[in-house]
Amino acid sequence: MKNLTLSFFVTFLTLVILEKISQYFFTSIIPNSFVYHLPSTTIKKKLVNKFNMSSDSLITIRSDTVSQNLFFPKYSFFSPADPEDLAFGAIELSHYNDGFCNPKELEKYDNAIASFGDSFTYCLAVEPNDAWPMLLSMGEDNNVGKFNYGAPGTGPWEYYNIIKNKINSNHRIIVVAIYEGNDLRDTYSPADTSKSNEKEVRLFISNFLGNYYLPNLIIGVIKKIKFRKNEKQGYNFKYIKISNEEKILFNINNIDQDEVEFAQKIASKEINSEKIYSFWSEPMGLISSLVNKNKSELIYIYIPSAYTSFGDSVSFFDKDIELLSKNFSKVQSSIFNKICDNNNYHCINLIDDFIKYNYNNRFPSHFPSNLHLTSKGHQLVAKSVNEKIRLMNVKLENY
Repeated sequence: MKNLTLSFFVTFLTLVILEKISQYFFTSIIPNSFVYHLPSTTIKKKLVNKFNMSSDSLITIRSDTVSQNLFFPKYSFFSPADPEDLAFGAIELSHYNDGFCNPKELEKYDNAIASFGDSFTYCLAVEPNDAWPMLLSMGEDNNVGKFNYGAPGTGPWEYYNIIKNKINSNHRIIVVAIYEGNDLRDTYSPADTSKSNEKEVRLFISNFLGNYYLPNLIIGVIKKIKFRKNEKQGYNFKYIKISNEEKILFNINNIDQDEVEFAQKIASKEINSEKIYSFWSEPMGLISSLVNKNKSELIYIYIPSAYTSFGDSVSFFDKDIELLSKNFSKVQSSIFNKICDNNNYHCINLIDDFIKYNYNNRFPSHFPSNLHLTSKGHQLVAKSVNEKIRLMNVKLENY
C-alpha cells in the first residue's frame, strides 16, 4: 500500500512538472505558428488570445464534432514557397486582414459580392487582388464591393457558419466554392457514423484534456511527425502534366495523402454515393435557406483538383493511384451536379473549363508544389462566375 501511494505521488508530481514544462514551451520557446496545429481546445483558445493571433470573431461549428471553434489569423505572415511554385508567380506571404484575405480597408458598398470557400478561395500564394473573389463583377457597375471570406482548412459546414456570421443585406450575390480535393474529408467525420454515447465520450475526453498544456503539446507534435512521415512514406501521389512534349512534375512533396485515403473509401464503397450526397446536400441546403432569407442570389462552384484539371494530359507515377483519383473526381463531380439539379441551384462545374485551359496553355492552372490555384487558375474561375452572373441578370439595389 505504501509503495502504491508513493508511486501515485511520484506519477502525479511528474505530470505536474511536465505540465509546467509544456506551459513554458508554449509561452517561451515554441513559435506562435505551432499553435495553429493544435486541436481546438481551451488551451488553444487561451494561447491564440494571449498572442493576439486571431481575429476577434471566433466562429463555432457543429457541436457534435471535436473541433468547436475556427481560429482566423489576425495578421499576415511569411510563408516560404518552393522554387517550382515561384517559377509560376507564387508569393511568399500568407495575407490576413482580421482573419481573411481582404484589402486593408474594408469599405461599405450598397451592392457587394461575397465569396466563401477554403484555401482555393483564399489568396494562397497569390496577391489578394489576384484571387478570384476580387476579380468578380456585376456588369459594368464598378462600384460593387468584393469580399473574400475563404478560410484554409475549412469545408461546407464551416462555410455555412462563416456565411451566417458575415452575410448582410448589401450582399447581392453569394458565391460558395466546393473544392474537389478535400471538401468530402471536411464534411466526413467518424463522429457522423458513431453512436451518440461514443460522441459524448469523445467530447468529454477532448474537453477534459483540452484544459492542460501537456496533452496539447503531445498531440501537436504527433500531428507534425505524422504529417512528415506520410509525405515521405505514404502513397506515391506524384504526377506529371504533359503538354507539347513538355513535362511538369506535380505534387513534388507528395502531400494530400488523405485524398488517396478517401479515394480508397469511395472505391471500396465504405463511403457510397448516398453518403456523399448527404454530407454535402445538408450544409448546402442550409446555406441556400440562409441566402434566400437574406434575399441574395447564390452560386455554387466546383473547383477541381490539379490532376483533374489536366484531363488526359496527366500521368501518375502510380497507375493504381491514377485510377483511384480519377474515380474520386468522377463520383464527387457527379454528386455535385446531382445536388444542383435536384435543388435547382445556380451552379458551375469548372472541370471542363480547366481541362480546356490547361490543354491549350503552358502556364498551369495550379502550382506544381502547393497544388493551389495560380493567378491563371483564379482568372479562369472568375471568368466563369462573371459569365454566370451576367446570365442571371442580378438586379442592383439603389439607395
